[in-house]
Amino acid sequence: MMKFDEFLRSREHEEKKRSEQEATAAAEQQLVAQQVTKAWRDLQDAVKATADGKEYKGVAFKWRADKNLPPCLVLHNLAASFIEQSRAAGAFTVQFGGIPGNEAYWKFGPPESEYLDVQYLGPDRWRIGFSSSALRTTGDDSAAHEICAAFVRYYDNFQRNRRGN
Repeated sequence: MMKFDEFLRSREHEEKKRSEQEATAAAEQQLVAQQVTKAWRDLQDAVKATADGKEYKGVAFKWRADKNLPPCLVLHNLAASFIEQSRAAGAFTVQFGGIPGNEAYWKFGPPESEYLDVQYLGPDRWRIGFSSSALRTTGDDSAAHEICAAFVRYYDNFQRNRRGN
């Protein structure tokens, strides 16, 4: 009988240990999700600050945040929209295309979208597109700078293609 009692105690101990480990893992996942969410907002704020007060070809950059649409950086009639793919995986996308919600204003339909993958690598570290290097959120050669530069390249290509048609 003693062996079975020991077996039951060890099973209960193992179950308690497993429950504690699961609770710890869940708490860690929640903390990481909070960090990722904050980092994503920080990156958007950095993009907004990078473009704030600047113009390109006489057109001012504007930031738009609407509860029903993704936040976006706007240049004339185009937008860089910030889309969450998988917060748990730290995977995000910046979609370059028409301004969300303004599709009806395009005579021949909104422009073809392009997508820039954004991967959260850890505190203040991002991978933008296919780059192998990690960029900081702000500062010289930052993730915010790279996103703004990619948006301007998209804008130029769109304007060039539109003139060609």
